[in-house]
Amino acid sequence: MNTFSFKVDGGKLTGTVAGTQDQTPIQNAKINGDDISFTAERPFGTFTYSGKVSGTEIKFKVTFNDQSFEMTAKRELKRERGCLVLAAQCGGASNLLPPKRLKGNA
Repeated sequence: MNTFSFKVDGGKLTGTVAGTQDQTPIQNAKINGDDISFTAERPFGTFTYSGKVSGTEIKFKVTFNDQSFEMTAKRELKRERGCLVLAAQCGGASNLLPPKRLKGNA
């Protein structure tokens, strides 16, 4: 399972990606309306995430090396010290499962 925690403060996006083996800060983060993109240095290398927030989900396209796959995360909104925090969880036995196995497990 992956857990994404995002904080939007004054148009700036920060956050972390956590898996069973790591928790790493996101880098190169951008947010524009419902569109979100960032990179993260995970134990297996650099992952590039791009997604769209829709209702209670974030649909991500993830690129790693020569592979790309899609996954869907459910979101949970929290207030923390006056800022909106978005925490999203994606289920799956591995970070590298094919998209059809990740979808619906969020």
